[in-house]
Amino acid sequence: MSITQLAAGTAAAGLIKVLIPGKLAIGTNLAPGVSVVQGFFIEVLLTAQLMLAFFLHRATYIAPVGIGLCFFVCQLFGAYFTGGSLSPARSFGPAIVMGDFPSYHWIYWVGPCLGAALGAGVYKILLLVNYETLHPGQDDDGLSIIRCEVGCGGDLKLGQTQGEGRIISGPRGASKPADENV
Repeated sequence: MSITQLAAGTAAAGLIKVLIPGKLAIGTNLAPGVSVVQGFFIEVLLTAQLMLAFFLHRATYIAPVGIGLCFFVCQLFGAYFTGGSLSPARSFGPAIVMGDFPSYHWIYWVGPCLGAALGAGVYKILLLVNYETLHPGQDDDGLSIIRCEVGCGGDLKLGQTQGEGRIISGPRGASKPADENV
């Protein structure tokens, strides 16, 4: 958590207060019937889920969509019960602008911090057990790249020969005979 994030959260809440007339409900508050302990654990678990989405995504151009959908689901669930903070800056800015710091405001600081640590810990455990090898090829898109080479005269040579078949280069540099890919 940086000073910049806190300042940005405060500036955004201030801008909303200036632009929208009337009483605002931009703060993070516990729903009626939700105890402080329940709110705390909701914040921890939702933040841990979001952190796992960051850690476990496949680094492609479409990854932000998956992370955004995870955040959306966290907000759908958390907004009713705790206001869906998932970040201290989300709670701090509106609390400053509205001048409303409830006695349980600490859960919006400690909960996301512990949730991020929990998500990182679960990810570290998954790395220790080599989760990627539990289901080999789960991230393979099925499209192999044919290794192309251009000769000195500019002629195109597809693959190299190994016995009778061409070699096809697969994910992470693995090579296999061309007929296994069909």
